[in-house]
Amino acid sequence: MNMAALAPALQGIDEQFRLLVEAVKEYAIFLLDPAGNVLTWNAGAERIKGYKADEIIGKHFSIFYTAEDRQQAKPDKELEVAAAEGRYEYEGWRVRKDGSKVWEKMATTALRDGAGALTGYARITHDLSEQKRAAEELRASHDNLELQVRVRTAEIIRAQEEFTAQEQQFRLMIEGVKDYAIFTIDPEDRVTSWNKAAETIYGYTSEEIIGKHHSVFFTPEDVADGLPVWEMREAVAKGHFSDESWRIRKDGKRFWANGTMTALRDEAGRLRGFVKVVRDLTERTLSQLLLAAVVDNALDSIIGIDERGNIQSFNLAAKKQFGYTEGEVVGQNVKMLMPEPYHSEHDGYLRNYLRTGEAKIIGTGREVVARRKDGSTFPAELRVGEFFMEGERHFTGIIRDITRQVVREKALTLRDRAIQAVSQGILISDPNQPDNPIIYANPGVERMTGYRAEELVGRNCRLLQGAKTDPARVAEVREAIRAGRECSVELLNYRKDGTPFWCALFINPVRDEQGRLLHFVGVQADVSERYQLEDQLRQAQKMESVGQLAGGVAHDFNNLLTVISGYSEILLMSLPPNDPMRESITAISQAGERAAGLTRQLLIFSRQALVDLQVLDINGVVTDTERLLRRMIGEDVLLTAVLDPRLSRVRADAGHIGQVLMNLCVNARDAMPEGGKLTIQTKNIELDAPHVNTHFEVRCGRYVLLTVSDTGTGMTPEVARRVFEPFFTTKGVGQGTGLGLSVVHGIVKQNNGYIGVYSELGLGTTFKVYLPVVEEQLAASVDKRDPMLVVRGTETVLVVEDEDSVREIALLAFRTQGYTVLSAANGKQAMRVVNKHAGSIDLLVTDVVMPEMNGRQLAEALRPRLPEMKVLYLSGYTDDAVVRHGILQAQVAFLQKPYTPMTLLRKVRQVLDEKK
Repeated sequence: MNMAALAPALQGIDEQFRLLVEAVKEYAIFLLDPAGNVLTWNAGAERIKGYKADEIIGKHFSIFYTAEDRQQAKPDKELEVAAAEGRYEYEGWRVRKDGSKVWEKMATTALRDGAGALTGYARITHDLSEQKRAAEELRASHDNLELQVRVRTAEIIRAQEEFTAQEQQFRLMIEGVKDYAIFTIDPEDRVTSWNKAAETIYGYTSEEIIGKHHSVFFTPEDVADGLPVWEMREAVAKGHFSDESWRIRKDGKRFWANGTMTALRDEAGRLRGFVKVVRDLTERTLSQLLLAAVVDNALDSIIGIDERGNIQSFNLAAKKQFGYTEGEVVGQNVKMLMPEPYHSEHDGYLRNYLRTGEAKIIGTGREVVARRKDGSTFPAELRVGEFFMEGERHFTGIIRDITRQVVREKALTLRDRAIQAVSQGILISDPNQPDNPIIYANPGVERMTGYRAEELVGRNCRLLQGAKTDPARVAEVREAIRAGRECSVELLNYRKDGTPFWCALFINPVRDEQGRLLHFVGVQADVSERYQLEDQLRQAQKMESVGQLAGGVAHDFNNLLTVISGYSEILLMSLPPNDPMRESITAISQAGERAAGLTRQLLIFSRQALVDLQVLDINGVVTDTERLLRRMIGEDVLLTAVLDPRLSRVRADAGHIGQVLMNLCVNARDAMPEGGKLTIQTKNIELDAPHVNTHFEVRCGRYVLLTVSDTGTGMTPEVARRVFEPFFTTKGVGQGTGLGLSVVHGIVKQNNGYIGVYSELGLGTTFKVYLPVVEEQLAASVDKRDPMLVVRGTETVLVVEDEDSVREIALLAFRTQGYTVLSAANGKQAMRVVNKHAGSIDLLVTDVVMPEMNGRQLAEALRPRLPEMKVLYLSGYTDDAVVRHGILQAQVAFLQKPYTPMTLLRKVRQVLDEKK
């Protein structure tokens, strides 16, 4: 044939090749110069490689190789083989622009001119990543055609003048494709180009087929049905058309083929013709036979379904799993294999896929519930695949019974959740590794110790021990681990931040069925609160013991002070103003007064002081005390009172609460020698269970909180723990008695409240006083100022006192002021005195606490005989003793020891003059 005569036709064919290559998106088709630099770049290359044309043209093609391949000089080998043998084929991993890898099937063809000189290389690449993964799941022949080519001509990228010599190279490149028949058709349905693969697949040479209608490739039945014309119309209407059908070779034999027809248009949108890509799928039938055997012998249910959801096939495993025979299910809708609630969900998936060609469940495992013939259900994992057969879409469902897996996972999940949720710390160690390292730590350990699990894993449990951890207890744990036995101890551990905590540790060995030691499980519980409560209890018991001792000492001391103060006052009254003895006696009297003050402090500390309980507004007490405090603390201390206007009421002794404020503020002033800030605050607060659980004396409920804070030097934790102990002080000799805060503690406890302290060195100290709220109204104010009463009298007074010296002072005072006095050393003696006395008795002055018969019992015994007799109780004890003896009532007269004769006389005169 004269090739010169065919030159115009070839020129048109070359242009079509160029348009064809530019339109192909499924294949990366590009040219390299002899050195391997990229010369051209089509849409398929941009999609597969990720580079745009202006990013890659001019760069060396080795950029597509992995780093390992480049180190092994594989790019150079590719060009050498292609140049030497004319063609180089490869299937393997290559690299995209974003660094991800893609599995490619690639062919590189050497291009030579008429003289045989190497002019470059043509390279065609197909992305087979999805097919490779699908092949591993026996769906390669169903999911996607490995090398299906969809050629689109949506745009003409470059003008005709840009292509000259490259057109011939494109033609050679198409000729190099072996697996796909690629040919072009004009708008009149005549073949205009024909590659070598088309000759192999169809059996026609290019001379035999060019110019003939492409319907020659269809079966007579398809031609009679108008399928070739319909295919072209679909391609024109939609841009491209794909199908699978029977085709005819030159020798009349049929083969099953996949074909794609794409309409080619110019820049103006005019139809230029069609390009068709065809692949022979006949060999796939062998794979289908093999697949059928695999399906029937599979352990999972495999069910074939058409696009309407009707069952087409049912393998042996499905028959066993669902209990149906194949005849019972084929032709039925697949919804019969699922419970009712899943029917609508299944229909929705199917409609969505048929409409969009995409489905969430395609190719992925999804947990569903399946239903057997007998109505029972079971959890299953469903995988769905898609395939085409005779032009129709079908689905394959693979169903695996995961009942055991679900039960096991639920059990493991429940176990893991339980371990994660428990508040105790759980550690697992491996005794079979050196140093018995931790291999697991639950969140309870993190909450308890502050260490994250990853900080503990691989380390020994000694990480949690510190300077004060008992070595004996550690040795006990180590011995148990060495012996492989269980153990339980309590020891002091340390958190990540260095703070100690008491830990109850329970260690148990874990063994296998043969008795081999596998692990140790250690369960830790933070018992610091228990230790703290035990410390609080011991401290409270110690304070109670000291308080009882102080109360007893104060009682005896009060009797002595009554004698000292009484005789001092009598002597001073009897001496002339210029007597030289007055100074000495005055010193004795003043010392007695100071001793009496110290005794009162001891009684307050021991909670045995007489109190006058009233419903109070603490804000009023703070306001009344504030004026005195400002003068006392000095100008270099800024005093601020923050008072809650809605503060609730409490029941307490106003004088004692004032003394609490005074003592706390004095301590605060002493802690700020260079000045600072002192804040008094009141507010309502409710103490809940978490707070009460860490303070054994505290009860849940509503409280008024009185807070005194300073910015002074602060205290160490050791000092803060002892701050309420009697006679404990950090001040120098002669600068304090150590009773100030003990008195505060006693007052608060006596008023049914609680007190706590928080302090840090250099930052200051805060005292918090909690007093329980009452719902009563404020008590009416009473003027307690004693008027100047007349102390003389003529009434008959019975004095009952078991201390002789105290009784003598009282008798002396009464006799000097005109009273008729009867006396007795105890209750029984007083009864005998009254029985012998013929007249009336106006007043009984009696000690409360006496042996055999106390003061109340004596008064009650005399009441029937002397109904008009008044009673004045005396005591060196406090209202605790008075309450125990049943006389603490608002109308009962009471005088606290120590007292002076004048104080006694005034109180007696007051009692006698009161109207009943």
